[in-house]
Amino acid sequence: MQIKPLIVGLSILLAGWVTYTTAVSSRSAAQIRDLRNEVQKREADNARLETEIRELKTRLRDLNERPEIKEKLIREDLGYIKKDELIFHFAQPAAQK
Repeated sequence: MQIKPLIVGLSILLAGWVTYTTAVSSRSAAQIRDLRNEVQKREADNARLETEIRELKTRLRDLNERPEIKEKLIREDLGYIKKDELIFHFAQPAAQK
């Protein structure tokens, strides 16, 4: 007769263990899903940044190797002119109301 209480006790322990592992594994599955989503976001960010880095390297190379690009940038961004040049600024007509 001592085997029945042992079987009942083991059954209760087994049921408790199954319940616990199910609860923990479902939380773990949610965490894994969240981490995978985070990894995908980071990989997309990395790809975008790698593209930006390539574009900036190309622009830097052009600035160093092509004087006309450097001159254009200096003229447009900094407003520099050559010694014998004149700049004319034309006023825009006022908007009619």
